[in-house]
Amino acid sequence: MMKNTIRLLGIVLITGLFLAGCYVLVDDGIGSVGIRLPDTSSTGDPSDQSVARIYLLNETSLVEIGDATPYKEVPILTVENEVSIGPVPSGPGYQVILVLGDPVGDADIFVPEQYAVSEPFAVIAGQATPVDLVPVTSPFRHESGVFGENLVGITFVGASFYTASAGDAGSEAFQLNAGLAVTATASLPVDETATSIGIGALFGVPDVPWINTDKGIIPYNGGTLELDFDADYPSDFPPVLDSGAFLSGGELYGWFQVEGGLGGVYDDLAPGDKQWLTDIDLSTFISGQPISDLAVDFSVGGGEGYFASKLGAFALPEEILTDSTINTVPKILDEAS
Repeated sequence: MMKNTIRLLGIVLITGLFLAGCYVLVDDGIGSVGIRLPDTSSTGDPSDQSVARIYLLNETSLVEIGDATPYKEVPILTVENEVSIGPVPSGPGYQVILVLGDPVGDADIFVPEQYAVSEPFAVIAGQATPVDLVPVTSPFRHESGVFGENLVGITFVGASFYTASAGDAGSEAFQLNAGLAVTATASLPVDETATSIGIGALFGVPDVPWINTDKGIIPYNGGTLELDFDADYPSDFPPVLDSGAFLSGGELYGWFQVEGGLGGVYDDLAPGDKQWLTDIDLSTFISGQPISDLAVDFSVGGGEGYFASKLGAFALPEEILTDSTINTVPKILDEAS
């Protein structure tokens, strides 16, 4: 085990105080701080932690102390115990965050094993500021089945978690149990990239994860992707950013967000393509992603889409998805409650 206490020392060059490698400072409003890393060779047990990442926080802002990163990274086993950070402008409200862990392979992934956060302290030019850090075990862990994946979202449906990745090698959908172990996985089409994940529906299945993509929506039902669901999603429609759906009798109503506005999908299981709608263009009123959250009513016998935005909260009835006369933003907003 590592030593339980790591001594954080304010390091400035004054008479009778110096550490090798410290910055040469004068009393000009600039100071420096330093930490004493754990001496793993004296613990009797080999350490699983090979790297220390050191962050310096000034109230709510990170102070950039690395050459190319906001943190300073040092190898624990090869560096001298004392590590200098500076020069740092003098002033109150500083905290040091120390994270001990390991990088994984060649990927830019860092697994924290322990961390410590100092009490607030002041950096005073010409004075040392000792602060105690007590490392504790990190609450974070990783699931090997999705470790290193570029996950775009996670949702809980039934007894399983569902997530999706948008990796360079192609997008995948994952089903996980309560312990976050992968129980099933499925690859999205090679030309389709996952953007997020929501809770939608299929006929006879009221709650189904919907994988939102740059080319439509793909339901993920029982470990199987319903790849034909978005087969007729118009090619000139933008990527789906968020979505949800409900069943009303023998009809499916869905809502989704696109860049600058809203869209919908209606399916009555009759022969023919689904009805896709992206007529709700809110970009005149709100740019970018205008909807901060989206929900749908899953109650039997009808429902609505509920939206939170900078315009306020509003609901849209399912009739908008089936009535071709309600096809302009003013008419749609008139229908909103």
